[in-house]
Amino acid sequence: MVWTAWLLLGCRAEYLAITLPPTGLDALSQEDLRRDVLKAKQSQGDLAWYQLRMQQMGLQKSDVQKGSCFGPKDAVWISVRAQNEDISALAMAAQISLAKVIAEKKKWGFCVYPSPTQNLDWWIGDLRRDKLVIKNGRIDTISSSSPLSSDIDYAQVVEHLKAIVDRLDHDGDDL
Repeated sequence: MVWTAWLLLGCRAEYLAITLPPTGLDALSQEDLRRDVLKAKQSQGDLAWYQLRMQQMGLQKSDVQKGSCFGPKDAVWISVRAQNEDISALAMAAQISLAKVIAEKKKWGFCVYPSPTQNLDWWIGDLRRDKLVIKNGRIDTISSSSPLSSDIDYAQVVEHLKAIVDRLDHDGDDL
């Protein structure tokens, strides 16, 4: 019994063939994005799935904003306007993925607004194009070479999310 306890407590999980879930940037996955985009489109304005996912990321609901917001009251808010179904579905899925990666830092919160607002947050827009831009409080993508497509390149969106996390990690206090 003592040896079993010592073995379990003294060894790293990898040595015992226990698979740990990925953390940090490795936690970003195309499968999670696909699932959350599908759920967002199916919800048609019902944010119960969004609330459940944010709670799964360890974030608590906040009454600091006039939307469905999760995070500490003194957070920098990364928000989505639920206007265009395709754009907001991908933006909300991206937001959930960002919460998975950076929520433990307790500096950022996440909101979904049902309509336009004048609040000074960072906004996630359409992430379907190939060049990421983060400018004037807006996280979006542009491309001069390809027209906007309804297809989502999930691998490219994961790369965009990695760049956003990198920017938040380096410039987070300036957001």
